[in-house]
Amino acid sequence: MPIDGDLVLKCTAEGIVSFAGWADTQHPWQILNQKLPESALLFDVERFMPDVHISIRGSKEARTVKLWRQTHGNAFEKSESPDVGMALWERGHWVPNAVVEAAIAALARIHGENSALVKAARRAWAIYYRDRSWRADNLRNRFMQFWQWCVVNEVGVREVPAEYMFEPTMLVYTFEVLPWVPTTADWCKEVEA
Repeated sequence: MPIDGDLVLKCTAEGIVSFAGWADTQHPWQILNQKLPESALLFDVERFMPDVHISIRGSKEARTVKLWRQTHGNAFEKSESPDVGMALWERGHWVPNAVVEAAIAALARIHGENSALVKAARRAWAIYYRDRSWRADNLRNRFMQFWQWCVVNEVGVREVPAEYMFEPTMLVYTFEVLPWVPTTADWCKEVEA
């Protein structure tokens, strides 16, 4: 993904940890999630809320609700992930690895490779990057399956209405991540601005 070479990312271990802390009610993702309606507009979720069991072998309609619940940070079973919504949000706030690595390398040139500041930033980014990669893979698997249900399959059947892909109470799964290069060390505050 091409990024303008003149962009300078600012980062600190604290800023990265705060950005990674999506479960915090003050995280930008959580603030957005709290503004979303508690019910879908294009399909009925009421009979599955708040924590009704939905089998992974259930109807596609029920499994669509299961995905919808997860996009709102709700996970009531082992087969559900509360971070699906964060992963969707994150695709629109994708901090490129190369830019962060360059910023940490610049810190290392100033403070030394073995400084506590540099080590903490590297560790915070490594943890965030690992978790983000897992979330992205999990999200991709869930949405690819969902999209397959929404289109006519090889036997001429559409398992759920195609309109479900555009449910307004659920963030859109973008085909590509949207790169974002924060210009302050407080990434969360910058997103809110």
